[in-house]
Amino acid sequence: MTTSIDVGRHRGVALIQVLLLSVMLSVLMISVVFNSKSQLIEAEKIQDRADAMVRLHSQESELLFSLLTHSRKQQSSVLELPNRWNFYGESIAIPHGEVQIRDVAGFFSIYNIKQMKYIFDLHGINAAEATKASNDLNVLILPRAVIPEYMQRYIESTEPLPIRNAGLQLVDELRFIQGVDDTIFRQLAPNLTTYPSKTLNPAAMTAEQMALYISEPSLSLVLSLRNEGKLTPESFLELTGLEYDQGFSPLPGNALELSFTAVLNDVKLTRKLTVVINPYETIPFYFWEYQKYSHVN
Repeated sequence: MTTSIDVGRHRGVALIQVLLLSVMLSVLMISVVFNSKSQLIEAEKIQDRADAMVRLHSQESELLFSLLTHSRKQQSSVLELPNRWNFYGESIAIPHGEVQIRDVAGFFSIYNIKQMKYIFDLHGINAAEATKASNDLNVLILPRAVIPEYMQRYIESTEPLPIRNAGLQLVDELRFIQGVDDTIFRQLAPNLTTYPSKTLNPAAMTAEQMALYISEPSLSLVLSLRNEGKLTPESFLELTGLEYDQGFSPLPGNALELSFTAVLNDVKLTRKLTVVINPYETIPFYFWEYQKYSHVN
């Protein structure tokens, strides 16, 4: 009798142990499967990122080749981009991404004090503050300039330090200027460049920027002609009433801002650069600003 009960108890304990072991093995297998799946997803993302990076390089190479070998006018071409490109920032869809081209002459140059005074005024800085902000900016871009006393809080040292021999390198440095708060900076930054353009070309601006200079119905006419590829320097000046002696020029520049986006599954990489094109020179192009890094969304 006792032996029978002991055997039953042992069998019950053994069954519980088997069940516990089965549960542990099941949890372990689920964990292994989950980790394997996670690692597989990460591996696929790494592969997608590598493929997207290759696409970025290909986009850059193809666009630079097209810019060096084709007219800016839309034309029949064996290459896809010249048939659809524009130079005022409208996105050009391509397989697995998009490209944007902007003539830098359509930006305000932080090196051009006349342009900066104008844009300061457009965005709500009164005349006196705009003049002071422009003068402060002029101080910063001069070689070996000394930081004024009231700007000391932007540097760690308490003594005035000479600025590098080069000019400003980033549009973000405009934050050092008194009167340029965060709200104004966010409004200005998309329309600014560190390239030292001598003239401003409203014909290469986005529609929103162009509206700052041109009122209706001239604005709609200019945009319509530009979209059709029929806008000439002569017709632009005639429709807008702008004149060369005001610092405006409807002629295209040779500096271009290029933006690339490559999308592959859940990976999105972007790259932006400014390049100066001189197709008939010994050195046909050089990079003014190259943001080599890319980011993933």
